[in-house]
Amino acid sequence: MKDENGRLNVLKQRSKELDICKALLIILVVIGHANVDTRIIKIIFWFHMPVFFYLSGYLLHLPRKSEWKNWAIKKAKRLLIPCLFFWVLCTFIDGNLTAGSFAAFVWGGKRQGGVYWFVIVLFLAELFMSVIELHISSSKIKIMIYAGCYCSAILESILMIPSDYVLMPDWMKFPWNVDVVPLAIGYLAMGYYGKEQITNWMREGFVGKRMLLTGASIIIFIVFAYAYWEGKFDYRMDMKYSLYPNFVFPLLFPVVAGIILLEISLILAKMKGVSSVVAYIGRATMSVMYLHVLIIGQIVKRFMGENYSIFWGVIIVLCLSCLFHYIINKNKWLSLLFEGK
Repeated sequence: MKDENGRLNVLKQRSKELDICKALLIILVVIGHANVDTRIIKIIFWFHMPVFFYLSGYLLHLPRKSEWKNWAIKKAKRLLIPCLFFWVLCTFIDGNLTAGSFAAFVWGGKRQGGVYWFVIVLFLAELFMSVIELHISSSKIKIMIYAGCYCSAILESILMIPSDYVLMPDWMKFPWNVDVVPLAIGYLAMGYYGKEQITNWMREGFVGKRMLLTGASIIIFIVFAYAYWEGKFDYRMDMKYSLYPNFVFPLLFPVVAGIILLEISLILAKMKGVSSVVAYIGRATMSVMYLHVLIIGQIVKRFMGENYSIFWGVIIVLCLSCLFHYIINKNKWLSLLFEGK
């Protein structure tokens, strides 16, 4: 309990750093769906969604057994209601609000375009993890379960998932992307059980070790990214399409990238003015996540053409998404529908 209280105190003090880290990740998500070099997109996909799951695990606060039902209902309200209403908004503006599109949304996962899969997988993974944590007391058994989740997901990808998702048969497009949930549980568990290490990382007294690990992480990432860029190393990861056909890299790249991003966040947090702006983007993460594809398609490409400036495209996405976030938080009903509050 003492360790948990200490972590919560640091979490309150360091919320800006975490918001900045989320901002960096969501900016990478936007770039990953922009018209940049496909090599850049694939490198971003090595780590950006896994690190989101890491952070979700770190921030996960599990209830007592007696409180689980209310906790699960609040989770559903916070995650699923906004998912539905953002889908309605974006699909209506796109002119594709039909019975068929709604059926695809309900099925979700690989049959549904966009980023809606992430929230559903996160919701299911947190529910499953809460059941494991509340009903299993043996640490060894829990470790075996989490390791089994990770390994089973990797084995499915290696043995069953085609490298080109276009070739994936319809019967493998499971509802709600349930086959991705085991990997998400593994990432959540890493964030959840890595709370002490992450908290220590954010304390000033950890600077020496932090610099050493950050330096090593930068070297590792640069070496692999350069090798990939030059065609000497081939690896592709895409969580939505269950593509992570390696036991090592789905762990290695998110960990080293997460270390680098967290260190950048700590540096940016000390820059007055800049830190507040970037942290606000982090607080508007869900709005950016849901709206960026719509904004790119309906505004950026329409007014700037297919070969739009990535810099200005990202700026437009962030500005409009943050404006939307600001507006909905000024109205309790909009906040309920689009924030689940």
